[in-house]
Amino acid sequence: MKFLLVLPVVLLLGACQEQPSLPPDTKLPPFPNDIAQCFKRAGVEIPQRALTAGEVERLWASDRITIKAKTQCGARAVAWYSDLRSKWR
Repeated sequence: MKFLLVLPVVLLLGACQEQPSLPPDTKLPPFPNDIAQCFKRAGVEIPQRALTAGEVERLWASDRITIKAKTQCGARAVAWYSDLRSKWR
């Protein structure tokens, strides 16, 4: 008998839906300008002529510096994105 009294209450509560959570913020923040500028830096320009050993060494060293800088920019971009994801709803 008590079951019949409880049944309508259970059915009514079962029909209740949870309030939908707030929609996630769909506007992404702008990509950090300093990181974007770092990625825009060009590599070394290789002249279309025979190069001396000194020129090859200088161009190689310059290219290695650019690669290192871009690797650091990439690490900063990944960290920025990870931080953004951790705060995303």
